[in-house]
Amino acid sequence: MNRRAAAPGLALALLVATGACTAPPTRDSCAQVVGGTWTVVGPAEYAGHQWAFVDRGRKIEGYALSRPGATAVDDVIATLPERVVVAPTSLDLARTAEDPATLRGTATRRYTRDATVCKVTTAAALARCAGSTAELTVALPRPPSDDASCAAPEGTPITLSLRQLAEAR
Repeated sequence: MNRRAAAPGLALALLVATGACTAPPTRDSCAQVVGGTWTVVGPAEYAGHQWAFVDRGRKIEGYALSRPGATAVDDVIATLPERVVVAPTSLDLARTAEDPATLRGTATRRYTRDATVCKVTTAAALARCAGSTAELTVALPRPPSDDASCAAPEGTPITLSLRQLAEAR
């Protein structure tokens, strides 16, 4: 038997046998590292949507991997005029010395129609991190009602219950 030919198969078998994932980190608060992939577990209409957080210490970036609130948001997107391109929502959060356990910042969504680009920004906060869970409170950025001024109606803040997923090794 050729040992080189068997090596890839053996390596794959060992990887499967030992598990290819690590458990999500546990934490006492959001002051600890929150980077990784998180899934929404509630409310039910948002369940299954995912966010990726990149923790850079004082600054945290968040990216919607799937559109949160697809049913509610897609109903609005379906009514937009033709040629409107909608970017996924992104988060810019920060730890502060006054309250490092709550990450505060903004949620931004970009709407583009022809040469007009509107960035709609709302408040966002990540809090109540415990174990592998957290809460994200955000008013999802709504489409602008006026392309010229990029004015958009205020969204209603919602609190999403998150659970961090196990990461691949």
